Amino acid sequence: MGENVRLKEVRNEIEQKRKELNEIIVEGIDKEKIVTFSQELDVLINKYYFLKVEE
Repeated sequence: MGENVRLKEVRNEIEQKRKELNEIIVEGIDKEKIVTFSQELDVLINKYYFLKVEE
């Protein structure tokens, strides 16, 4: 059950990061920030899939 909760937490983090990334892109903030944010999102997605596989 704890893993299921962690999976939901990571999924929520991913959704929040995606929203923030979309806002950054729309606002036209510098490319370096977009790349950094995108990499952080990739890490969260990898963590999500790792937890999903362990389930």
